Amino acid sequence: MNYKEKFKIVIQILVLFLILAGIYNWSEKFTSTVSNWLISIAISVILTGISGEIIESVSGDFLKKIFLMIEYENYKFSVSLFVILTLILRYSLFHQ
Repeated sequence: MNYKEKFKIVIQILVLFLILAGIYNWSEKFTSTVSNWLISIAISVILTGISGEIIESVSGDFLKKIFLMIEYENYKFSVSLFVILTLILRYSLFHQ
């Protein structure tokens, strides 16, 4: 699933939420808070997609093959260098 499809899903969830909020007369504060979260998620999806495209255009698939193993207490997981650099670039370019 690419970032355009993820963005579309977040927007559909936002519209559904606003319809339900109107039907069930949810409080304005709750509706506003959840709407702001969903809008932030939608913007984040787009900005992360742009950052990923920039990193991929420079490195190709090379960074997707390098993984860092992280161990915390009893949990072990791996993260690709591509993901780490994408998040760093996204934060550095688009953080206010």
